[in-house]
Amino acid sequence: MSTIRGGYWPSWRNDPQIISPSYAHVFYAFLLFDPVALKPAEAVAIAPDEDLKVRRFITSVHNRSMKALLSIGGAAEGSTNFSAMASNPNYRRTFIQSSIEVALRYGFDGLDLDWEFPSSRGDMDNLALLLAEWRTAVDMEARGRTKLLIAMAVFFTPDLSFYDENPRMYPGVAMRNYVDFINVMTYDYYGSWDRTHNGASAAVFNPTNAERSTSQGISKWLQFVPAQKLVMGLPLYAHTWKLQNPNINGIGAPVVGVGLGGADGTLPYRDVVANFLNNPGTIAVYDEPTRSDYCYAGNIWISYTGVRSIKAAITHARERQLRGYFHWSIGQDDGNSTLTTTG
Repeated sequence: MSTIRGGYWPSWRNDPQIISPSYAHVFYAFLLFDPVALKPAEAVAIAPDEDLKVRRFITSVHNRSMKALLSIGGAAEGSTNFSAMASNPNYRRTFIQSSIEVALRYGFDGLDLDWEFPSSRGDMDNLALLLAEWRTAVDMEARGRTKLLIAMAVFFTPDLSFYDENPRMYPGVAMRNYVDFINVMTYDYYGSWDRTHNGASAAVFNPTNAERSTSQGISKWLQFVPAQKLVMGLPLYAHTWKLQNPNINGIGAPVVGVGLGGADGTLPYRDVVANFLNNPGTIAVYDEPTRSDYCYAGNIWISYTGVRSIKAAITHARERQLRGYFHWSIGQDDGNSTLTTTG
């Protein structure tokens, strides 16, 4: 069973030539879909103006002996379209057939379902049906040749009531039986939605709130699926806040809103390095209890993934005997690929 060293490639802004050879699996993010199409050619389709970009991506990835997976959905797609498609057996059938046809036509090695996030118990039941039917179709198509991989991206814990207080659980049995591996988004524990205090946004451990941590999220997933199906997510971006008092600047310090990076207060690691870590006026701290990095300059406070914290997270993944790790996203690292090549 191969180790996953994956990265999501945001197709809207990056040249595939920047993809580091340290990856083994690269996800083309994202392809949207028509949830109610009844013709395979109309359900999961690559637009004519994207055709050349996709072919260049596949060539670049395969030339470096990496596997290419087509990721369908993403945060921008949301849940509504997935819910409509998964609730109807005809729409599911068309989606499945269409996704397989597109993957084979372009030479993808697998498919990745990124439904963010199933919003009801009914959605979870329909997700289980979708996974079972997808697996059957992939297995039948692959007679005599290598099967397409089936992957999916999920919230950091199987209980999505943590996300919005609406009780529902991922279909663990179906995921265990039908999915090759699961990309767990073990990050964004704190962010712009935390308006009064900052936090370690990708804490491996969290002594003050264990629920918001990679360790706790992985422990809960292990109750449903084996470790060798789980892939730990590592963000190559930071969350920022404005400190209420620059002299109170540790994890959990009071804040008055986001810092830099627009409304969501996020910055790619390359900008953290260029504008803060390379600045002698910035104080950088590695927090051992949470295994996380943060820095501050004046009233700007930043929780980011640095070399020490990414090493700690990868060590934790290995100690838990997980399948591997993935990055969101390729292109956010610094010019030396510092985080991408740490592992």
